[in-house]
Amino acid sequence: MGCLIVGFGNIAKIDAKYLSKNNIDWYWYDVNKNAGPKEKYMSIENCKHVDRVIICTPENKHLDSYNEIREHGYDGYILIEKPLGLNDHELTVLDADEKVLTGMVERFNPAVQTLKSHIEKSNLINIDFSRCCVSHKSSPVSILEDIGIHDIDLLFFLLDLEHISDYSIIHANNTSIFTCSDPLVRMIWSKDTFFKERKIIVRQTDCTYEVDLQEQFVLKHWESEGHHVSQSLFVEKSSPINNEHDNFFSSCPQKINCKPAHEVLIDLLKRNVYDNK
Repeated sequence: MGCLIVGFGNIAKIDAKYLSKNNIDWYWYDVNKNAGPKEKYMSIENCKHVDRVIICTPENKHLDSYNEIREHGYDGYILIEKPLGLNDHELTVLDADEKVLTGMVERFNPAVQTLKSHIEKSNLINIDFSRCCVSHKSSPVSILEDIGIHDIDLLFFLLDLEHISDYSIIHANNTSIFTCSDPLVRMIWSKDTFFKERKIIVRQTDCTYEVDLQEQFVLKHWESEGHHVSQSLFVEKSSPINNEHDNFFSSCPQKINCKPAHEVLIDLLKRNVYDNK
């Protein structure tokens, strides 16, 4: 099975590494013809000869790349890296084309899967998400589009939500805080810290779940007869990217409903509350 990667930047190179690891033949196309190994370059006009396509172009070029691929006769499955689009028009492709998937890779994190199987929504108090790191490079992509979209999507996924209301975001420099009152949620995203975090804390009336998405562990905390008790829940550790690829390259890939999270992202962009890159 062959795969064409359209756009060959940092994310594409990670995809290529996993494709090679799984013995999937891959090729790349980029307007910069020096972006990757020459022996694997493929003109986009030949895209109809591969079985799968992954789009890793800049966010504002995703739909253009999608249209170009379809115009050249490719009718198979396409995985578009997040965010799929930055306006309402671009989201229409999710409903119009059943063979389009979006790269919401954290859904394939085994720690997320374990957490989802244990959450009791009727006992929920609140949820905290944190996704922080240090970045020494300037980027034209906002934190919301770059890393925040993952947590917003996980909120919808973990609680099986169709929509959320009364949410807002504040930001300063490379740090943002997103809040929602129904359900009660707080998310902090930062590229200014010196300690890398990808964590979720779920507080319920009967227990608290502590989740580390990097180390892939889930701890359950509760009180028994006046004593604090902690239990490590089973997580079958594995690579989220590899798991995402397993789904994408299966005979009938499972399509993720990432539209609600993208609608929140686009709504915040429309409000012009996120003009600080």
